[in-house]
Amino acid sequence: MQNTEYLKQFIKFFENIFFVVRLAWRETKLYVIGLGILRVLGAVIPALQIYIGKLIIDQLVAVIKSGDQSGIYALFFYVGLEVGLKLCSIAIGSAASILSSAADQIFQFSITKKVLEHISKLDISYIESPQFHDKIEQVNRDVTWRIVRMMGLIYSLCGEIISLVALGAVFAKLGSVFIAILLTAMAPVLVIEFREAIKNYTWQTGWARSRRQALYFQTILAAYEFAQEIRLFRLSGRFIGYFLDYSKKYMIGYHAFTLKREKSEITKNLVPDIGYYIGLVIMFLRAAAKQFTLGDVTMYISGYRSAQGSLSGLVRSIGSLYEDHLFINNLTEFLAYKPHIKIADDAKIIHTDEPLNIQFENVSFKYADTEKLVLSNISLSLKKGERIALVGENGAGKTTLIKLLLRFYDPTSGRILVNGTDLREIDLESYYAKIGGIFQEFVRYEGRVREQIGYGNLECADDLEQVKRASQIGKAESFVLKLPNTYETPLGEWEFEDNVQKLSGGQWQRLALSRACMNENTSVMILDEPSASLDPEAEEKFFEEFLSETKGKSIVFISHRFSTVRKANTIYLLEEGSVKESGSHDELIDKAGQYANLFNMQAKWYK
Repeated sequence: MQNTEYLKQFIKFFENIFFVVRLAWRETKLYVIGLGILRVLGAVIPALQIYIGKLIIDQLVAVIKSGDQSGIYALFFYVGLEVGLKLCSIAIGSAASILSSAADQIFQFSITKKVLEHISKLDISYIESPQFHDKIEQVNRDVTWRIVRMMGLIYSLCGEIISLVALGAVFAKLGSVFIAILLTAMAPVLVIEFREAIKNYTWQTGWARSRRQALYFQTILAAYEFAQEIRLFRLSGRFIGYFLDYSKKYMIGYHAFTLKREKSEITKNLVPDIGYYIGLVIMFLRAAAKQFTLGDVTMYISGYRSAQGSLSGLVRSIGSLYEDHLFINNLTEFLAYKPHIKIADDAKIIHTDEPLNIQFENVSFKYADTEKLVLSNISLSLKKGERIALVGENGAGKTTLIKLLLRFYDPTSGRILVNGTDLREIDLESYYAKIGGIFQEFVRYEGRVREQIGYGNLECADDLEQVKRASQIGKAESFVLKLPNTYETPLGEWEFEDNVQKLSGGQWQRLALSRACMNENTSVMILDEPSASLDPEAEEKFFEEFLSETKGKSIVFISHRFSTVRKANTIYLLEEGSVKESGSHDELIDKAGQYANLFNMQAKWYK
């Protein structure tokens, strides 16, 4: 059983190596070829230098013994060859360094691009999963630089193999016993490298949580959005204490880990040297018996050290490759994720001038990791120009219903019809082009005001008149015109530009609403707590103007304010995932049910 597991790991190891090589070949083909040629040339040069060194020593001894001065020309020739090889080695090393640096940058960005493209294809269900975020963090933290390093290690590994083959040819002139000594001395090092790779992976993954916990408190103590509350509740001392506790825990574990690793380093350095001295004794004995020349002894000394270095590099490269392969599993597993939402090959396209009529028929839904239904047997409709409102306590299923309407998820049972066609048969690109919205967790992008609004319709994002029109509808124009550079004013928390302006939460919300109004062809507007930052008087004025500007569009309200809700044609009261009441505001008040109770409870605060 254990042997089978080792075989699987061995196969996976080579699969990951081929994965990296294929990826590098696709993204940086010319660099791969160029670096391959340079690595081969650079790997052969050390063996040639060692052999020429032997020839120099033997020629020098011959000149001294014979006294024939003509032999010195051959000596100069060999020295010239050695100088030429040294210059070639330097030139090759410099060229390889330049190519490698450029290839690493291109390769790194191409991997990141591949990851981002894959994320963009996955469903919201992945994005909302904590396990998915852990996987992304592992990919971002470890995989990108490791996969770049892995390609470099593959080059190094191939170079060391070529170098060893060349040195083996040199050692073959001395005898097989010296090759056996070299290989025997390096075998334990290879075993230790593999064990260290596994231990390092175990350490990195096992202690990642303590490191993340320390990093969390380090981040929030310096973050703008946490600053006010941390100051008000005097949390700085407590959080610094947490940071120190988790950091200390991590460092104690790290110290123990490095101590064990250092003991292994001693063994790795000592064993090959023992082999060297055994071989050196054999060389001295044979040289004394005149079986070897002084040049042979010199060749062994420099050759063994060079071969030891190549073997050590080979072993380290294999160990590092194995360690990196364990982390690269995270990338291959991530890239294996497939979207749950399937788009039909013959999906129906919603045309630009086509209105949307949406019908929920007995829709129920539960998330994949739960058994409880979040929505149960929901039936409702949204016709052209109609305004509906979804009300209910937090957790009643309002936001989930919107996610189904946007096909971020598919119903567990029932169906959603769009103009009579099942939403699962609709082309989502054309469908989304007909929908605008502002969500409760709206985004504060980095960029200028015109960009903040223009993102709502990329086709018209550079049309300033269209941006201004959306700004008027979203009621952002009144404060935008007071900004230093109006629509060219930079906004955001990262401050990519100088003189970035700070906005209030309500102002950011109005920008988000303006963004939702950028597309003139929108048929449906989704408004999730659109007036949460406004006082009642401003809210009333806002909706009067907004509803006038969006006449003819269908609107879905999600709100806890009944002054907003009562403007809907039909109100759906959700409770524990089911529609408990539905009707107009007046109809529901006349029923004197749960909606009427909630309305009266809220209304008393304004009497």
